Amino acid sequence: MLPLVRCLILFGLVLLLLPACKSRSETQPAPAEPSSKPDKEPRLTSSYTSPWGTLGWQSRQHNTITFTNEGETVFLRCTVQNSPEVNCRWSKERPEDPGEWDRGKAKLTAHPDHSLTGTWGHGDSDDDGGPCKLIPKR
Repeated sequence: MLPLVRCLILFGLVLLLLPACKSRSETQPAPAEPSSKPDKEPRLTSSYTSPWGTLGWQSRQHNTITFTNEGETVFLRCTVQNSPEVNCRWSKERPEDPGEWDRGKAKLTAHPDHSLTGTWGHGDSDDDGGPCKLIPKR
């Protein structure tokens, strides 16, 4: 008699739970929630007037965007993140000594008009070269 009681109890539980179960086709997915954090990654334009001349977009790999001049003698590699702060590294071929490069850093802030302002420097410095402004080419 005990096995029969167990079977009846299990059968009763199944009957109680059955209405709560729905097939996947009956359930509607919840609408996507908007992100609580807006995307703050700065939008950079395709070319800029810079202290090193006109620089244009060359490539993007992950969060690093590379700009170069037409002759590829100047490179500006900028790291973008969810912040208006843009950290860059620059390199410029020495015209008097082909194959040799000057290098440094720049610390810039992106603005809504897509311009970048800040400072640049030589070697490991990001400010000993003075102020820096990159203006979008139109």
